[in-house]
Amino acid sequence: MIRRFDAFYRRHPRIATAIMICACFIALYVADGQDKANTATLRLQMWSSTGRGV
Repeated sequence: MIRRFDAFYRRHPRIATAIMICACFIALYVADGQDKANTATLRLQMWSSTGRGV
């Protein structure tokens, strides 16, 4: 897959760069969503273990 992308990059460097920027943005966006979901879950678990109401 990397070799195919390298060949595509040689022919279309600007388009390939734009594709990689979009792919990185999507990966970071998904990771941020997962991180926020994990933080909320951990907070709820900590609150339930201390007996405090939510």
